[in-house]
This record gives sequence, structure tokens and C-alpha cells, in this order.
Amino acid sequence: MAKDKRKLKPFAWLANFEGQNEKDSDFFIQPSSAKKITNLHYSKDGQVSNYEQGYTAFTSQLESGAGIDGLKYYREADGSEHLLTAVNGKLLDTNYSTGATTATITSGLTAGELLTAAIMNGEVYYGDGTATVRHWDGTTDAAITAFSDGSNTYDHPEILINYSNRMVQLNFNGYTSHIAISDLLDPETCTVATTNDTDGLITQINPGDGYELKAAERFYNAAANLEALVIFKEKGIYLLTGTTPSTFSVQQIRDDIGCLNKNCVARVGPDVFFLDENNVYSFTTSLQNGTLQQRALGSDKVKETLATMNLTYKHKAWVQHMPWRREVWFAIPTGASQVADTILVYRYRTDDQIGTQQAFWTVRKNAPTIAGLAGDKRLFTGTSDGYVNEWFGVSTYNGTGINFNYCYAPHGFGNPAQIKQVKQMYAWFKIREDINITVKTRWQNSRLWNQSTNLSKRIAVGDLPLYNAAVFGAEEYGESGGQLRMVPLRPYGGGNQLEVEIAGTTGATGIEFLGITGFVEFGSPLTVYR
Repeated sequence: MAKDKRKLKPFAWLANFEGQNEKDSDFFIQPSSAKKITNLHYSKDGQVSNYEQGYTAFTSQLESGAGIDGLKYYREADGSEHLLTAVNGKLLDTNYSTGATTATITSGLTAGELLTAAIMNGEVYYGDGTATVRHWDGTTDAAITAFSDGSNTYDHPEILINYSNRMVQLNFNGYTSHIAISDLLDPETCTVATTNDTDGLITQINPGDGYELKAAERFYNAAANLEALVIFKEKGIYLLTGTTPSTFSVQQIRDDIGCLNKNCVARVGPDVFFLDENNVYSFTTSLQNGTLQQRALGSDKVKETLATMNLTYKHKAWVQHMPWRREVWFAIPTGASQVADTILVYRYRTDDQIGTQQAFWTVRKNAPTIAGLAGDKRLFTGTSDGYVNEWFGVSTYNGTGINFNYCYAPHGFGNPAQIKQVKQMYAWFKIREDINITVKTRWQNSRLWNQSTNLSKRIAVGDLPLYNAAVFGAEEYGESGGQLRMVPLRPYGGGNQLEVEIAGTTGATGIEFLGITGFVEFGSPLTVYR
């Protein structure tokens, strides 16, 4: 009589091409996504890592007990670079190379009010909603004259932006629905008494709707050769088109969604991304059909995170686009935090293998930030106690290890109804130093989650490595010559579906998690593994 063959099959969960799982079904989720990814960067190779994904202090403490209220990069015509830093009512000139404070540009701002700034004619124009707009050319700082329509004076704008060679000011003290557009190439003058094409314009956007103007961003549609200014209220999106007083026109796009504040909108290629209280949005998809591409923006998991936002401090949320990393960061305060402590990381790329645009979400936590600034392949964030931090290049949060977590969604190995057990399982890591990890496994049977197993494991450097090479190309992430380690695991018991969670804290050099391999044995529907 022939013997029954054991139903033993290999499995490999090695590449994550979907980021954090954005679906709800327990039976159809594949290991190509994860239930949770926290403080791990999603690489182009389908691996996750926090190698060189931390930050260090770029400046000394600029003001004791005072938070950073804004950052702005400014480059003079001669190439001189400045990092302008608002803190405790001052605007400081910070050396872009060393982080040293060079000069105090002004002391006329208001502590706690967020900086707004725009560059035009080679000068930086700035304010904070409570102060008269000023301009600085790298040497001389002076106030400009407030715009006026002859009857009312519009000063202390909340928002400044350069649009079509004009300075646009929005949301003034007492005039929260007004916008004022300067004369052509003259950011300090707004002429409204004549109709020359070079004159400016003062108008209102849907006044009386109960909502303030919150943000603005330039938008360009190449197909239509259309340059426009997207203007946001708390609820309401508007499109300003035209380049002269006779052609300026405003149309409403949406009345149900808006933008949190002036720092919560970013250009992403030809599109504009923005953050509302309830979701993350793309202007293009909002403009086209009033809906979002579920896979790309605004998933259920994202909305669940946004539901934890501390709305009292939503004005401290911020958004930054880093094209060199193909990431957009949406930072929000959650729980009782008064500054942004949770960052939703949206990563986009084109998958050459399947030829479609892919987008993935991961989450960063435990790094309180204020006023992000991205550009020139650098990211800066402020702190509530007066420091400016620079990201990347180190694997800790200013010397403190980064807590990370990767949790696979429950997986049934192709047959969720059948009882099974894992005979062998190995987790794969790339490391550069000794590190402790914790692995938690849980089996789900038809009634409840059970048979949970916790394993603490120390992975050591120094033994003969299985492999030693660069993981990321130097042109994007820098060299990463870690040692590959295969860590044997054993999930005890059995059940219908297996959930695996990897957690730990980095040392000085970080870790990369490559995935899990092993063999699973299928039993009969009545099998009970112990």
C-alpha cells in the first residue's frame, strides 16, 4: 500500500510591493502588503529599512522654551543660501551649511504664529498673519505698504504666494475671505483704480460661507496649457485663472473638502496634494470626477489615522514633498500631542515589471516635528524646544534608537479554511551591528485568535556573513554594506491563518527586514496541532 504523502509546501514572503495593507478582507490579503509598517522606510526593492532614516540636530537651541514657527529656504542671485527660521517672534538667518545663526533679520513677528513666505524679484517676502509684510534681500530688511482698495486696508495676510509674476496675499485680519493680487512684477503695490493689464486686483472668495481661506498652491495643466492658483478654505476648493485684472476668474471646484492650513499643501509633479481633516487628497482627481483613486490616496487606514488627530492643534500639521525620495509626508498631531507626532508617508513609483503606477503607505511615529521644509535633497523639521533637525544620514532620532514594527496580515497559505502548522520558518535581516528583535506569531482558528508565541532574539555581527553587498544604490540612499542574517523561528501550534509581527529598536546603524521563508504542513479540517 502506498504511503500518504505529507502535505508540506514552501512559502516565501520576501517582497512587499504594496506597502501597508489598505484592504479590509482577512481572507484575500497577501504578504505583498503588511498589516502595519511603523518607522521603516519602504525601499525600491520591496524591503523595509530604517538604515539612515533618522535625524540629528542641525542647529543649537535657538531659543530656550520656544518652538520653531516656520522654515524657509532662500537663495540670493549670487548663489548665497539661507535657511530662514522663525522662533519666538524672531526671524533668524541660519547658515545653510553649518546651522549657525548668522543674524536676526527681525524681531517683529509673533511667537507661536506660523511663518508664511514667498520669493519674488530675488527677495523673500514674509509675515505670520499678525505682522506687516516685510521683505529681505540678504542684507536689508524693511516693511512694505499694506494693500488698499481705497476704502479698506488689507494688511497682516495669513498666506503669501508668488503666482504669475505677482504677489498674492490671502486671508487678512478681519477679511478672512479676501485675496489681494499685486501689480505685475511689483510685489509691494496693488493698483485697483485703473484697468491696465499690469494692475492688481482685490476680491473675495465666497464670502459669508463661514470658512476662512487656509492655503494656496500653483497648478499647471500641460495638456490645457493652463496656469492657475488653487485656493483652499477649510471647506471649499477654488481655482483662480487668468493673468490680468480683466481675465482673472474664480470658480468653485468642491464645497465639501478643504485644507487644514497653509502648510498642508504641496505640489507633486503636475498635481497638488493636500490634507483635509478626514483624508488626503489629490487636486487632479478632485477636479476630474470628485473622487479619489482608492489605491493611491485616502485609504481607510489613512482615514483611521487621521481620525486620531488632535483638532485643537491641527494648525501644526504640515505636508512636504521629497521628489528625490518619491515621497510625500503628511505630519499630524495625534492624541494629546500639541505638535505633529505621526507622519503618514506616501511613496510613489512606477513598477517596471507591471508597468503601472504604484503608491504605498507607511507610518512614522515618535518624532515630534514642527514646520517641515524639503528641498535640495534635504529635509529639515523644527522642534517645540527651539531646535532645527536635519533628516537622513543617521539611523537614530538624534541619538535615540528608533522603535520599529512590521506586521504581516493574517495569511492562510492559499487555503484559509484548512488547519495547518509551520514546520520551519526563517526571518531574514540585513544588519550592521548586534540588535535585539522580538517576533510574535499568532494562529487564528475558526473561533478566535490563539496560540500566540513571542520570541526574543539577538542577531549578532561578526560571524561569517552569508552575503555582503550594497542594498541601495549610492545615487539614492547611499551604500549599505550590511550582513545578511537568517534567523530561525518556530510558531507553535496551528490554525487557519498565521500572523507574524517583527519589532525592535535600532542601534546606531539601523536594520533592514527582507522577509520570511519556510515550510507549512497542511492537515485535515479536523487536525489539531499542539
